[in-house]
Amino acid sequence: MATEKEVFIRKASGLTRVISAWDALIYAFCNPGILYCMLYITWGPWAVGPGADMPWSVLTVFMLLPIQALYWLFSVSMPRSGGEYLYVSRIISPAFGLFASWTLTIVGISWTGQCTTWMINYGIGGMFWNGGVLARDPNLLNIGHLLGDTSLIQYGGTPETAAIISAIATASLASTFYIMYRGAKASMRLQWICTTIATIGLLCFVAIAWTAGQTVFINNINTIWSDPTIQASGYFAYTSYGAYLTDVIGAGYPGHPEIIGTIFAGTAYVNLNTLGSTYTTSAAGEIKGVTFAQGLALLGSIIMFMGYWELFYGSAYVATGSEFWWGIGYAESAGLDYAAFGTMANGIIVAPYLSNNPVLVWFVAFGFVGATYGSVLGMSFGPVRNMFAWSFDGVLPNWWNKVDRRGSPWVSVLAGGIIAWAFAMIYTWTSLLMLILWTITVWFIGWVIVGIAGIVFPYRRKDIFEKSPELVKKKIGSIPVVSILGALTAGISAFTVWVTLAPSFVYGWGIDPLSLGGTVLFLVVCPFVLYYAAYFYRKSKGVPMDLRFKEIPPD
Repeated sequence: MATEKEVFIRKASGLTRVISAWDALIYAFCNPGILYCMLYITWGPWAVGPGADMPWSVLTVFMLLPIQALYWLFSVSMPRSGGEYLYVSRIISPAFGLFASWTLTIVGISWTGQCTTWMINYGIGGMFWNGGVLARDPNLLNIGHLLGDTSLIQYGGTPETAAIISAIATASLASTFYIMYRGAKASMRLQWICTTIATIGLLCFVAIAWTAGQTVFINNINTIWSDPTIQASGYFAYTSYGAYLTDVIGAGYPGHPEIIGTIFAGTAYVNLNTLGSTYTTSAAGEIKGVTFAQGLALLGSIIMFMGYWELFYGSAYVATGSEFWWGIGYAESAGLDYAAFGTMANGIIVAPYLSNNPVLVWFVAFGFVGATYGSVLGMSFGPVRNMFAWSFDGVLPNWWNKVDRRGSPWVSVLAGGIIAWAFAMIYTWTSLLMLILWTITVWFIGWVIVGIAGIVFPYRRKDIFEKSPELVKKKIGSIPVVSILGALTAGISAFTVWVTLAPSFVYGWGIDPLSLGGTVLFLVVCPFVLYYAAYFYRKSKGVPMDLRFKEIPPD
């Protein structure tokens, strides 16, 4: 067998282990976003589960524990950068390793761009909008409307408003990737700061929710909507909550929650919000004490996530009455929410109907901004390490894995920033990324492959398995635990793929072939083309690329 020096372009990755176990926990917790529950309380029922009861839907997160555990064992066995790319490429094949990693990497970076726009639309826009509602100020309402999602071309925005959103998104992404360029320590500090801001925002929502209640909520709606000043702004079509509720019932709301809708909304839109937690394995080459740190991060972040989301959903249901949220999917489908609230109802927008305290209401929206800013960095921090790993194996050009004196993979960071910016512009100026649901479909297709790798790991790469720490080699009877977790991961992931497609058949919504086909083709075909192009190019130069996949990369 060739020596390590002959196989890899250098004897060390250049990355340094500077991330502590607690840093890793907060990083895993931040991704994709601590407070997206404020949006998904509406989007889940609207997109996949009419009548969904969101507090119950959070329990579907338990489905992901086997997947988290599988990643934990993999990262303990192979504690290097690259995550699922490293595991699948060494166990099954390099091409499938790149495919599994490509889906999670490109989707993560695309969410970086897309969610930067969410931060502007729902966070910053919400701050102005809620200020306008409380103060009955048409000027603040106009700014909130300008920065809201109605500024996007796909929702009827004009080129002028889209240009404003584009400029803000560009500045925000530039600051995000500059912090990432500063290195892992700077990135982790930002995660702590953003988590703190998000927690304050959540607690402010809880405070106004539990001190309000359904009667206060309805009375405030009736008072605000009937105010001549606010009606003159032209954004509100109802003057009473009763009239709005009558139309919601007319839109099909049956008056009770739906079990199927709850399962669908939880599987697709709640579980979606835990997916970035596995990015700690993408950065495993920079984490200290990997066995404890990855276990704490991968499993602890899920527990924290469920606590935060149950706190928000439970408080929201207490504050408004559960009927309000059960009917929201039907209201959205009929376009009633935009007519009633001036923009899509969500956890941010309902805040001024729960309290007239401007500080508490402002902090709810500011908490969402903080949570989202932290998440957009996190959703690229791990993926750029994946691109680094691709390059270290020769799939991308060698210059792609350059590392500066701080241990920052700056070329990969720069490339991630450009890709994220491109996705932000696509989301702002077109409707191509309107349905984030399809990216969930492809993500879980990638996890089916990761699950299969777990099943066969002890048998196809017995050399790596036998050298792994005892934790990885545990068995139940004669069956390795890692194989059992692999089977559960493959099964759960296949089920989730079905759930993302099922609503189109269950509710007769149909599937947009261009949106689904384009997403799948881009995320499935590209990695195979890229790998074989690199393979034959390296082979023509006499580079032993095959040998690299027989080894774990140097630390």
